[in-house]
Amino acid sequence: LQEALKRLGYLKIDRTTTYYGYMTRDAVMAFQRANKLAVDGVVGPNTIKVINKKLK
Repeated sequence: LQEALKRLGYLKIDRTTTYYGYMTRDAVMAFQRANKLAVDGVVGPNTIKVINKKLK
């Protein structure tokens, strides 16, 4: 998730981890807002679908 958000320009970190902290949550919310998704910080099926589409 962090790697995807980083590639898409929503997460500005040097090293990715598996930790879902405030920086990841904020990046998810920014992604959701920019893509007109429900802004809740939860990476549900709709968010995953749009992330995967953007990475193609």
